[in-house]
Amino acid sequence: MQGWAIFHGGLTRENLLAAGQLFDAAVARDPRSVRGWSGVAAANHGGATTGLLPDRDAAIQRFQLALRQLQGLDESDPSTFLGRVGASATTGDYQGSSRWRRPWSSAFQTIPTGISTAARR
Repeated sequence: MQGWAIFHGGLTRENLLAAGQLFDAAVARDPRSVRGWSGVAAANHGGATTGLLPDRDAAIQRFQLALRQLQGLDESDPSTFLGRVGASATTGDYQGSSRWRRPWSSAFQTIPTGISTAARR
């Protein structure tokens, strides 16, 4: 949870690096942690797409690894769906991104934070 608190504290290089270290430690402790792998995915995707992480290629590779882990752990978790959307958008496959967004929004009328996606349609 500390990693997510730092990650949501603002999109800065320092926050992405600090949150990324905590997410990496979480998955080292528990390789089956969906929350940990979703953090690894978010920090690396955010850093790669904004240019805030020093090595974009390494960040994309780490993001892709996290997405594979998420798919293997829980195909239906919202983090897995969001990772697929991010992966498609990162490669410029915006139709693919849209393809993944549709099943996610219909499958999860209420996302884990309790914010209804139906209200934003």
